[in-house]
Amino acid sequence: MDHYDKPVVVQEFGWYGGGASRFLCELPFRSEKEHADYTRKLMDALIPHVNDFINWPTFDMPKANDISNHGGIFTHEGKRKELAKVYEELGAKV
Repeated sequence: MDHYDKPVVVQEFGWYGGGASRFLCELPFRSEKEHADYTRKLMDALIPHVNDFINWPTFDMPKANDISNHGGIFTHEGKRKELAKVYEELGAKV
């Protein structure tokens, strides 16, 4: 954004799931709080250089065999997770 003066959106990052990854290695379980803290830290560091962030997925998909199983802003039932507050705070900043 700084160099080309074009919008930059960071997307599809972060995960607190656990289990096997597509890289065929075990991934550690991370709590919702650790996921939210990681995302907040990432956003705080990047916000001067990017225009926006998109989380994938919006809702948890517990039957998925990849990072989308617990990576959402909301549970699969639609309940807000700790990560939702991070995006709410980001919205107030920008």
